[in-house]
Amino acid sequence: MTFDLVEIWHEMGIIGRLVTVTLFTMSIWSIGVMVERAVTFFVQRSRAKAFAHQLAGLLEAGKVQQARAAAAESRCYLGALVEAGLNEYLKCDDRELHERLGHTESAMERAELRETQRLKRGQGVLGTVGSTAPFVGLLGTTMGIVSAFERMAETGGGGLGAISAAIGESLLNTALGLIVAIPAVIAFNYFTGRLEAAGVDMSEVISELVDYLHRERVEPPAASGAATKAATVKAS
Repeated sequence: MTFDLVEIWHEMGIIGRLVTVTLFTMSIWSIGVMVERAVTFFVQRSRAKAFAHQLAGLLEAGKVQQARAAAAESRCYLGALVEAGLNEYLKCDDRELHERLGHTESAMERAELRETQRLKRGQGVLGTVGSTAPFVGLLGTTMGIVSAFERMAETGGGGLGAISAAIGESLLNTALGLIVAIPAVIAFNYFTGRLEAAGVDMSEVISELVDYLHRERVEPPAASGAATKAATVKAS
């Protein structure tokens, strides 16, 4: 038997064709997600590395305001956390240090949840395709074999050889299901690893920024201005 996809398509029943179209759609969908996620993680990782280096230099120089501005311009998940944390810290000028730090950490943790959810986009598609595509293909194979045996019964014999071609064509759906599922599963596991690595980075940034603010006891601009004014009045 010559392996001709066009001929196989014409020989397929309506269910076999529906299964094939479904698997093709799932394949295109998952490939689109893979490409989009790969680009997103590459860009985000590159921006995060550049921002982390920039942030370290700014904080070492005590330039907290510039660090906040850099975070807003970074367009990466680490920048979103730092921006949320510093915004919260610098606006709590009338609170004790430990209270400001608590609010800062909470703001960064909320930002972490948002960024994690954003980075997880598309994971559900890959998981669904990877877990269901083999069963969709198996459904097509099962229905194809049932149709082949019904055809043999209608013709009144002919033996297995009479339906071997139909069975082979039906088994193609199982192969298609595996071809669609395997890349989706590999991509799902890979992006899960990337997501976990980003989660570690975000947790470290939260801890390190809170430690820095506690160690350096950075004063918000309003608080610093008020303290300077009070000292001037007292001296006069």
